[in-house]
Amino acid sequence: ALLMVPIFIIAFGIVHLGRKAAIALLIAVVVGSTLLWIASPYMRARISSISNEVHSYFSDCAPISSMGERLLFWHKSVDFIGAAPVLGHGTGTVHHLFTEYAKPRLYPADVNVHENIFRERGVLLPKNQKICLHDVGYAVGNPHQQILSVGIQAGLVGIALLLVLWFAHLRLFLPAMSAAGWLGFALVFQNIVTSLANSHLFDFTPGWIYVIG
Repeated sequence: ALLMVPIFIIAFGIVHLGRKAAIALLIAVVVGSTLLWIASPYMRARISSISNEVHSYFSDCAPISSMGERLLFWHKSVDFIGAAPVLGHGTGTVHHLFTEYAKPRLYPADVNVHENIFRERGVLLPKNQKICLHDVGYAVGNPHQQILSVGIQAGLVGIALLLVLWFAHLRLFLPAMSAAGWLGFALVFQNIVTSLANSHLFDFTPGWIYVIG
């Protein structure tokens, strides 16, 4: 939501209001965001936590975090794509590749670890061991990034087809002058932006919303 709301407001201004109005709207978004930052302790804490989690991921033996997991998924996805860059590893291979990678290097047992959390998230963790986030493997089937998910399975050819598909769908609804046109544009645009941090075409609910829309 923090990502999508300002981007949607700016997109609406560009599509409907013209350059000057879009610039004015952008300034209003910046001012509004600043006021929200000042007034909302939750927003400050959430954004600060993302920054801290990214920093922790690149430190030595960082604790598990939501953003750290995503960075790990993306990092390994790029490695998987590099191993089969043109046509990929084949459809349905994401879970297999991540499971094969889920063989962590272990460190002395000098830190207590909540093993249930690791098990729930698919981490292969022997008892009484400390483990570093950048060394841990996850038996997951979703790298939480649409382009990377396609690239693992279908390579650069698949990524090119995905981008062509998105572009063709955007063209269906531009110029978005009618209510139906704006709704169609919003659905495609939302899918593209949110797929930067999720595999929404492959997720059940967002995927079907996209297809029906």
